Amino acid sequence: VELAKQLPKTTQVVFTTAHSQYAVEAFELQATHYLLKPITEDQIHALMPRVMKRYESILHSERHRTCTIQCLDHFSVNTQDGDLVKWPTQKTEELFAYLIYHRDKVVNKWLIAETLYPEIDEPQRALHNVYNLVYRLKKTLADYNLSISVQTINNGYSLRLDEACTCDYYAWLDADPKPMPKEEVAGRLFVDKDYTWH
Repeated sequence: VELAKQLPKTTQVVFTTAHSQYAVEAFELQATHYLLKPITEDQIHALMPRVMKRYESILHSERHRTCTIQCLDHFSVNTQDGDLVKWPTQKTEELFAYLIYHRDKVVNKWLIAETLYPEIDEPQRALHNVYNLVYRLKKTLADYNLSISVQTINNGYSLRLDEACTCDYYAWLDADPKPMPKEEVAGRLFVDKDYTWH
């Protein structure tokens, strides 16, 4: 862990250990993976495509900036230079978190409206607010030139992160075996926010 802190951010680190308690710290250091011993040959083979994909994304990121997304313990998005992404509104930030939480899923626009604007009785008005949020979110990501895109698919939205962007929650989802139980992760997601949907 101490060595990983000293390495350039473009260096990929795969932790191989029998100690699961260091997983969160490893993810915060943008580890490519965290393998718990005993490690099988199949796990090594499964890891290689991820390493190569991330390597290609790092090369691609010379045009787009990478980012670090932290969802556990507190929610923040930082650029590769360490600058904190500043959101135009709290709801824009919440939409980003909501789409991060629903990884790789297309979330229906009506569900977003109902979830983010439960106090609005007029569905069309809530939907209009969602359209504005999506516009602000796309603009913010473009302003920071991040390797993240908002995709409009059918009647919903989905986030796509380049492999060069790291997210501690996604690292946990991808870990096999899981270094922390699901209940512990659920209790640590977005704890500094008052989101009611996770």
